[in-house]
Amino acid sequence: MRNDSRQILFLGLSASCISFLYFLSLVIHLNFVVTVLLTAFCIRQLYVWMKKGLSNIAQEKSVHEGWYWAIMVIGVFLITNRTYYFAEKHGGYDAYAIWNYHAEMLAHQYSWKKLFLYTHFGHPDYPYCLPAFLGFFFRLFHDHYTVLIPFAFSFLITLCTPLLIYTELFKKNIVIAALILILFATDDYFLKQGVSQYADTLLAFFFLCAIICMQHYKENKKLIVLCAAFLGCCMWTKNEGSILSVIFVLFHARTIFSKHNFKYFLAGIIVPLLIITFFKVAYAPANDLISNQAASPYLKLFQAGRYKMIYDKLVVNLNTLFPVVKIGLMVYIIFCIVERKLPNKEFVMLLVCMGAYFMIYVFTPYDVAWHLNTSQDRLMHHLMPAMMYVLGLQFSRVQFVLSKQQSL
Repeated sequence: MRNDSRQILFLGLSASCISFLYFLSLVIHLNFVVTVLLTAFCIRQLYVWMKKGLSNIAQEKSVHEGWYWAIMVIGVFLITNRTYYFAEKHGGYDAYAIWNYHAEMLAHQYSWKKLFLYTHFGHPDYPYCLPAFLGFFFRLFHDHYTVLIPFAFSFLITLCTPLLIYTELFKKNIVIAALILILFATDDYFLKQGVSQYADTLLAFFFLCAIICMQHYKENKKLIVLCAAFLGCCMWTKNEGSILSVIFVLFHARTIFSKHNFKYFLAGIIVPLLIITFFKVAYAPANDLISNQAASPYLKLFQAGRYKMIYDKLVVNLNTLFPVVKIGLMVYIIFCIVERKLPNKEFVMLLVCMGAYFMIYVFTPYDVAWHLNTSQDRLMHHLMPAMMYVLGLQFSRVQFVLSKQQSL
């Protein structure tokens, strides 16, 4: 793992640390000056722990370091230039109606609980990773820069997501790493969603981080702590993050629950899990998808029309918004058939995650067509960076095998 990757992981954990601590400070009515000092201390301790605790990991560097930085600069330039044209002053509809609205409410120490009175359209059950982070900085700057802060953070996460994939893949295969970075930099849908100021890209980023940490855990068991922490961040970012986290744990149960690794996983997940549970039990109302269910929701399992609508919309989104993912899926499946190998575990895990999302629409209490049109593309967006990383990893290994055979 390159040091650049670790810096990006630290950035993500720092943001979630600010969010967790600020939410707790609101709950216990902690003085804001004390909150700022405590937050700064915790982030510093996190940095020291990551620097010392992960110091035994080999500093991966490539013989093509010049190309590494040149390609990265080009990618950063393209992403920065392209997002300029997609940026909206107040973000998309959900940004100013939900996420930034929650952040503005959380910026006020004594009135933030009024959020839970607005249950019809305000979605107070949504986790507070993004709003609490923004609320902390709104309050820090006395409500100044309330337009700039959400955009700056959303742009930073949008930029860090493909850069993390790039830094992880570069040593394995320069061509694949550069290609994926350029594909992200020219993907209008990804960039537009990224700077929409929604929580979807943040969830996608945290899930990607968890997968990458698990990929490297054999280098240092403390990466399991980070993996667990990022799964906690997923749950604290969106309700769908709980689905992704549970599926992730099930697929990596043998590693996570081994007697040598479980203590590390528990160390990383325990604090986020306690805070999320407290939030859900003490404050958050029931999720609308659950509370609005009819008396017999299981009857929807046998309505074939629902499955057809969901599948048709999935195909449309793959063809129009995620064509690169579609092509990558097809090529990878062909590779698996030619090599007579089963697909990679992470690849199957992501398909199961998509299947779980699929079932949300089977049981939805709302009009299926409306629900699909307003959210399925964003749910697919949650998995897109992780899928690109997993596919890039597999294609890099195929290239490595081919070059090794040719040398023999």
